[in-house]
Amino acid sequence: MSVIKTAAEIFRRYVTNGVPGSGINPVNKDDVVAWGSFLESTIGQVGLGYSTLALLNGDLAHGAGTLSFVYNDATAAYNGLYQKSGASGAGTWTRIGDLWETVVNLNVTGGTANAITATAIENPTVPGAKLFLLTPTAANTGPTTININGTGAVAIKNAFGVDLAANSLLAGSQVLMAWQTDHYQLLLSANPDASAFTAACAASASAAAGSASAAAASATSLAGIVGLAPPGGRLTLVSGVAAPSSDQAAVSTVFYTPDTGEYVRIYDGTNDVLRQFSEMSLALDSNAAHTGYHQSGKQFLFFVAYSGGSLVFGTGPAMANDSSTGTGAGTTEVEFFKGAWRNKNTITLRKGSLSGDTVSIPARQATMVGGFRATADGQASDTMLRRLLSNAYNPVPRKMFVNAQTLGTSWTYTLFAFRQAAGNTANKVEVFQCLPNGPARARAIGTTQHSAGGVLMFTGIGVNSVTINSGKGGLHPVVAANLSTQGISEWEGNLNLGYNYLAWLEASAASGTTTWLAGDAAISAFSSGLQAEVWN
Repeated sequence: MSVIKTAAEIFRRYVTNGVPGSGINPVNKDDVVAWGSFLESTIGQVGLGYSTLALLNGDLAHGAGTLSFVYNDATAAYNGLYQKSGASGAGTWTRIGDLWETVVNLNVTGGTANAITATAIENPTVPGAKLFLLTPTAANTGPTTININGTGAVAIKNAFGVDLAANSLLAGSQVLMAWQTDHYQLLLSANPDASAFTAACAASASAAAGSASAAAASATSLAGIVGLAPPGGRLTLVSGVAAPSSDQAAVSTVFYTPDTGEYVRIYDGTNDVLRQFSEMSLALDSNAAHTGYHQSGKQFLFFVAYSGGSLVFGTGPAMANDSSTGTGAGTTEVEFFKGAWRNKNTITLRKGSLSGDTVSIPARQATMVGGFRATADGQASDTMLRRLLSNAYNPVPRKMFVNAQTLGTSWTYTLFAFRQAAGNTANKVEVFQCLPNGPARARAIGTTQHSAGGVLMFTGIGVNSVTINSGKGGLHPVVAANLSTQGISEWEGNLNLGYNYLAWLEASAASGTTTWLAGDAAISAFSSGLQAEVWN
């Protein structure tokens, strides 16, 4: 596809812009048509909004790539930005992001002063990405929780991550909060006691020392507010590319590159400090004689710290197993402290591939930004088959697909017990998650024929299992003998911390002979297999 020229370039006065001696520029009509068509197409998409997801799904008369939004669905999770896939009149709408509001209004609907119930147009997803405006209906008397859209009660904490004291929330007095994975955090925390405020002012006025102390306290509070910004980078296996579109396998260097910003906040033992960064890299270590080397099949978390006057980017010790960081001294255990994930204990970071490339960082002074699972000693991969590089902040949807069978081939399996497709252990996609509850979804398609017809056949999805089906649907239409039929199974949910896999499964009633088809060798689009989407 050719690049659309700008109006300034198409309609410039001279052949060489700004040089009269080059002659009058003859306007190219093809450029005008291309520019005008692009402008008309863009204008045509403005205002393509629907109040409910049902209304949006009912309108497929738009081409692939068309953008739209749902803004008032009773199910808050359905509201957001959508993109059309498939030709006009067919295809589907896929949610690709939240609505554009940076401040989401919360409507208090009930509960008590210390256990607030509220509704909102959408649920929080990414920590620190949006602000939530709350107008309490009563003053709290102690630690307070809030339940939004029936998603469950979570704590409201002050700007320092501490449970609220009495009168931290006042009736009719609006407050701004940020979502922090497992609680809401106020942007400002202040004691509303007027007499105490007056006394503090009087003390400040009476002595310069008092004024200096008050100024220092204010600076500390401001540092806490600034520290609410999430780290702005992403882990990637391609320098300068935050989310590569092509497969990256057996890569020996991991980069932390600016994405939504170029700052990362790091605790200095007293306050959070925003540190500006440019792209950092880590050469993975394959030498088994080195402490903390990146061993095949092991999982590691990435941290950014500040040591010796400069930023340090490295990995902690290997996780204890596929689903746990381990706990205590000498592990890579993390905790959510002051609105970010940090090392809970003193940690030794590996910052390069040489023997001495290690540094010790005190507890809570390294910010965890993601992790990976080594596919070989000193190697990382991020592919359609293996999304084994995970970001703690600024995650994006990453596509996956597997069909380990050769298109045009077939196999038989006639047993009412789920197994991996074709009995092939390669028929799965693998995912590493640096934090628990990472959102994901999958769809499996199976194609079958039966020697007699009239029997039940199933396609399924195994979540961390090759024998248990977690997918919905998947029943193949019952047809006559030797006619092809397809079953589609779907799953949507959350993945565990650490290593996960989604397996393509199959099962059939134990009668006659069931033949399973890999897909059309001539038309690759007509393929069986499992496709998935994870946020990494």
